[in-house]
Amino acid sequence: LRDAKITVAPDGRLMLIGRLVAAVRLYDGKVRTSLCWVDPEAGKLDECLTLPWGGDTSYAGLVWHDDLLWVSYYSSHEGRTSIYLAKVRF
Repeated sequence: LRDAKITVAPDGRLMLIGRLVAAVRLYDGKVRTSLCWVDPEAGKLDECLTLPWGGDTSYAGLVWHDDLLWVSYYSSHEGRTSIYLAKVRF
């Protein structure tokens, strides 16, 4: 990404749902797993949703089904590291 002030982990996932969305781990003072709109022409990411996170978090997967984006990821925000499934409506 050009002029990025954040670091994006290489384990991000991309999906096209009218616009390009990425599930990524962001590092910009706090580490978190987020959904971001991707503008490949401008080389930019715009964070649109931060998933519940804490401690170790990452490795998101994306599936589009019945007009919902299903996001799987792991996090340790509730104590033990667990796998979570989030439903996102755009």
